[in-house]
Amino acid sequence: MPIVTSSAAAIVRFSGLGVLCFNGDTAENLFLHEAGHTLTVEIFEPLLARLKDFYDSNPEEAEGLATVRRFPDDPNTGKLYKRLTLYEDLDATQLDTNGVPKEIYIKVTGDLNPALSAVEPFEGTPGEFVRTAPGNHENDFRWMVNVTRAGLMGPLTMGCTVSGAVPTNSLLEIKNAMFYTETLAANENDVPLVFKKVANVPSGTPDFIGAPIFGKIADEIGAMIDADRVKVEVKIGNEVHTHLLPKIAGHPYIIYIKNNAAVSESDMPLYKKLWNTTDPPRDTFDLLTEAETQLMGESSTITGREFCSGIFAECPSSVGDF
Repeated sequence: MPIVTSSAAAIVRFSGLGVLCFNGDTAENLFLHEAGHTLTVEIFEPLLARLKDFYDSNPEEAEGLATVRRFPDDPNTGKLYKRLTLYEDLDATQLDTNGVPKEIYIKVTGDLNPALSAVEPFEGTPGEFVRTAPGNHENDFRWMVNVTRAGLMGPLTMGCTVSGAVPTNSLLEIKNAMFYTETLAANENDVPLVFKKVANVPSGTPDFIGAPIFGKIADEIGAMIDADRVKVEVKIGNEVHTHLLPKIAGHPYIIYIKNNAAVSESDMPLYKKLWNTTDPPRDTFDLLTEAETQLMGESSTITGREFCSGIFAECPSSVGDF
């Protein structure tokens, strides 16, 4: 059974290129940007009473409305939500009047009487989590790729402090939340994809038939916050926007954040720029589907996927053991 989210005051759903760390009582997700990546923040409130009844009775009226959508995106089970706020195509490379890239900072906290004083990961699978085994809970946080423990990359050189090799001045900070996997990476028919662990190798290296199975990976992360009120702050350069979301029993707000793009290259080479992979030298790896390994030919950097997957990195003060 999926995790029950109806008791929350708000749910943060986020996806795309980013590095998530737990730092004490705070979860920090550092969004990365290169050409083609845009950051979008939306806040949705549940449709109640007459509006909800109208759209439920006349679903065709809701079709095509940019401000109305269902969570989950299913006409039979999804609840209707109306968009309150949209911050669209935020560009972390845009310069302010002083010629400095604009900082984009998003902070979400339980503002009044939060149920959790810190952040916790949801572990719905009893015992050891085996990514390739059947029966794992669909919302278990450990579907998130922990690049350190998976041996994809070495530890971050300075905890959660990263280099300036790529634009990284967009930060999502979440407190008072339970973290879980919202969705798994899937194909166009919503069938979860299974990935192989492939060494990043020079062009011309032969096939990857022997690449070991890695398993399924998280594509979108959820964070539940239960409090009397949830505070959302969005800082864009010198502009600060604050939203206070009072709890509506049984109907959580949705804070929907994406840093995705239609790209044809692997995420891992970009992530590699954040890690010290040359001193001392370290092998780095990519995650590819079976079809991708067959089509790759001469390079392990081209995947053909049209989504970006976030990863989890351990910090010196990281909580839990994943």
